[in-house]
Amino acid sequence: MVIFLIRSFMTAVTGLFLASVVCAQVSVEVSGTHRFGPETSEAEACRLATDRAKRLAIERVVGETVRADRLLVCKEGSGDTSPAQRSGCRLSQTLWSALSGSLLEARVTQTTITPYLGGRACNVTLEAVVAKPNGEPDPDFDLQVTLDRPIYRIGEAIQLTVAPTQSGYLTVFNWAPLGQTTAPLIRLLPVDTGLPLAIRAKQVLPRDGTQLLIGGFPIDPSESSWIPPDTWAEYLIAVYTREPLQWPDQISLSDFGRKLHEIPRRDIRWQSHIFQVIQKPQLKKEVLQ
Repeated sequence: MVIFLIRSFMTAVTGLFLASVVCAQVSVEVSGTHRFGPETSEAEACRLATDRAKRLAIERVVGETVRADRLLVCKEGSGDTSPAQRSGCRLSQTLWSALSGSLLEARVTQTTITPYLGGRACNVTLEAVVAKPNGEPDPDFDLQVTLDRPIYRIGEAIQLTVAPTQSGYLTVFNWAPLGQTTAPLIRLLPVDTGLPLAIRAKQVLPRDGTQLLIGGFPIDPSESSWIPPDTWAEYLIAVYTREPLQWPDQISLSDFGRKLHEIPRRDIRWQSHIFQVIQKPQLKKEVLQ
């Protein structure tokens, strides 16, 4: 089972839970608790307590790996802004939390409702069967990815340098973490086919004269309550596999995780790289008109 959670932290924090191909099974008993008030029903509170217990079961068996990407996003100063305005920055942070196991079975054995500080708490105990991941990543199979710079303006081209330790196949996505909005991953490379690029040696991408141009704000303001900011953070996500794997033009975060789940850990590497996008003032005004 692959679970994805998006929650806000400063500007954006994304928890990404990935499972991998599994074999060994471990039984474990765990309890989860959710405290609630009159605005939440008992059924909803106990559902949340059950979800918490299921996550705890996986954590107890396989542990959790956490990695944070941080980018200080600053406005570009102009002649008509004060020094204080030009120095205004905000932290964009994305938290990738990986649970490298799979919940095969969960049976609730006890549910209780108890008082708690003027409210109530639902306590759920369950017996779970958790599958451990099949093997470990191959340290000899890897890919180093480097962006040509950390900041881009709309209309500028992005380039990346890739250096493999072994031959493999590469697919590159663009993703914008937008708070509680589940934006899809957009495939950047390859451009015209879902089949990945064959990588044999260190090289600069894109090749063959193709350009990857930085676009505008990923949400159309006419279709939502979003107002395009002056600057924001986006991600380049590289997926490197030992065998060719076909990907669609767009894919949701949850489907992306499920697809990774199908691949043995020794046959895949994936990584994310954060960068800042600066919107030209005249472009922002045109969008809002």
